[in-house]
Amino acid sequence: TLVERIRAEPALASTPVIVISSGGEAERARLAGLGISAFLRKPVSYQEIAGAVRAILLGRKARAAAGATVPVGEASRVGLTADAEVGTIPTDAKPASRR
Repeated sequence: TLVERIRAEPALASTPVIVISSGGEAERARLAGLGISAFLRKPVSYQEIAGAVRAILLGRKARAAAGATVPVGEASRVGLTADAEVGTIPTDAKPASRR
């Protein structure tokens, strides 16, 4: 799989990976074993994608502040929705190309 190829390449191994899939729990578990950062089940909203990216970025920021060297896939498996602590996304938010 693409995730396996990314993890096998030393220069890319720590790259956060968000998987968007119609797959079920078995696929989610298999990919979690490969260290994905987030698994979003289709259909996916803009808010879910933005929340996943935000969670990954906040996880990296927290690890850097703590001086930790935790693998990306382990540290960034946190909530995947926007919340008050990290800011909210307007419900009418759309990608710039659609405005």
